[in-house]
Amino acid sequence: TATGGSPAIDLAVAAAVRTFPVFVRLEVGLAARPGEALSVCANPGATTSYRTECLWFDQHTARLLGTERYRHKNPGERLLAMNYDIHTGRIAGIPGRLVAFLASLVAASLPLTGALIWWNRR
Repeated sequence: TATGGSPAIDLAVAAAVRTFPVFVRLEVGLAARPGEALSVCANPGATTSYRTECLWFDQHTARLLGTERYRHKNPGERLLAMNYDIHTGRIAGIPGRLVAFLASLVAASLPLTGALIWWNRR
């Protein structure tokens, strides 16, 4: 096989490339147990991860078992997918990362400033 793995992995990756022709990163999740599915997820963005779309395949036959497309998610599922990117500031690029850094800096300084206020309360 081309990847050095099983033929099912090659077929699953080929199907994912056909399904998601434009992607920056392709992630393959191998099945850890006999009953689990093989997953192939494609991410079209280089700096964010919330638009990741996945396909699940049978680990032996590469038969498509399910899909998860970003455009089919409801607003709550989209917000949940954005959680990591919002938390790290990646959702808004460099300005978002700067805001996340400043917010974490303020949060990290609160115990120190609280202790100083308590120490100098007289």
